[in-house]
Amino acid sequence: MLRDYQKRLYSRVRLAFGDGHRKVLMQCPTGGGKTWVAAYLVEQAYTEWSRVLYLVPRTEIFAQTARKLVEVGLDYHAVRAGRPTSRVKSHVVLAMTQTFSRRPDAIPNWEPDLVVIDEAHLYLEAHANLINRWPKARIIPMTATPCRLDGRPLTTIADVVVSEVQTSDLIRDGWLAPVCIIHGESPDLGRVKMRAGEYDPLSLGAAYQRKGVIGDVVATWEREASDRQTLVFCASKPQSQALAAAFCAAGYRFAHLDAKSTKKERKRVLGLLEAGELDGITNVGLFVEGIDLPALSCVVLATSTMSLSRYLQMIGRGMRTAPNKADLLYIDHSSSGNWREHGMPWDDRTWDLDGSGRIVAPRGTPRLEHQARGARRELEPLGGRMVAGGRSRAPGQAAIMRRASQSILPRPCPGWARGVAAQWHAAERKRYSQGLALPLSAGKPATGYTERACLQALGPFAV
Repeated sequence: MLRDYQKRLYSRVRLAFGDGHRKVLMQCPTGGGKTWVAAYLVEQAYTEWSRVLYLVPRTEIFAQTARKLVEVGLDYHAVRAGRPTSRVKSHVVLAMTQTFSRRPDAIPNWEPDLVVIDEAHLYLEAHANLINRWPKARIIPMTATPCRLDGRPLTTIADVVVSEVQTSDLIRDGWLAPVCIIHGESPDLGRVKMRAGEYDPLSLGAAYQRKGVIGDVVATWEREASDRQTLVFCASKPQSQALAAAFCAAGYRFAHLDAKSTKKERKRVLGLLEAGELDGITNVGLFVEGIDLPALSCVVLATSTMSLSRYLQMIGRGMRTAPNKADLLYIDHSSSGNWREHGMPWDDRTWDLDGSGRIVAPRGTPRLEHQARGARRELEPLGGRMVAGGRSRAPGQAAIMRRASQSILPRPCPGWARGVAAQWHAAERKRYSQGLALPLSAGKPATGYTERACLQALGPFAV
């Protein structure tokens, strides 16, 4: 059965088709269950659209999607690389995007009526070419993060974006785990090369392999998260291998995986982690999108990224709920904090086909109660949130950020405030980065909802 917000999302997709749109992009936060919504849309298509092509980008996502299709009672025909397909035996075809891109005639004399594209922000050109091959088919691209680092809009694969729920809603209602952030030590990235708007992987990996950085990653994790199943994201293969070796040398059970690891090896290592026989996995370029590991309760970013999509997807790997899982501990080893660059993982965002993912006035979300081991810090008000900040100065003292249960601006944003909403948010972001106290209005913290109070609170931080 679908959850209430999933039912509303399902209905909105169908209504968008009813309004005449052919390509409807379905956005749902990581862990929100968009694959379940898609499975029910595919089930409905049995009678309305007949033939369905379901495209996925990775082997692990292929296996997970196959299981969910079976769970809702759907038969499917699998198209795999290197395996000839002469006759389709089901109304639903499940395939890898790369397979169909390389083999446009993978299924001779067969044309879909509905195409579902998982993680549609990837392989944009390949998806657009496939969509153009079937001009009569209805298209459902879906992703948690409809944005790209290269700034290219998603108009080639979608006519409209349909969203229903925010990450903060899912945390508040218990569908996602709350997040606690610890900012660890990081290398100087001043000399790291850039390539196409992103850090060069080898140059970035080399920076993270410098003396002291790998040791601090292990020490911070050992102090704060040694009892948590962990996924570590790295910048390069040599860095990931070195970090896995460092964890093992410290007496912990870690394994390395990357995009070139065999399917058999990936399956074996993931099985060991799920069985509790591994403490964690270091990886590079592999588990950013799509993989479901509900028991994962710690994500370590031993890397930095300029990509909003990559940032949100990496954190999202650990936000699913599981028995005896209180929260997700996110340890950030980027030089300025990935969260400072891109915002908090739980921030409310508005998504358009331009791919910007703009942050809107945040809703209230559950207060996080994670306590750094060996340290007790008092919460201080900061821009409508509660923050315990500062660089770690003694063993057990990490920079912990907690989200308050209330925000300053109401939602929806009143009409009169739309003109200052962008300035308000910019000021809040500036206060996060500078650690400044909330400015006063008439001698009191500016928490009122009047236009005058909001404008006064902006003060010298207006941009």
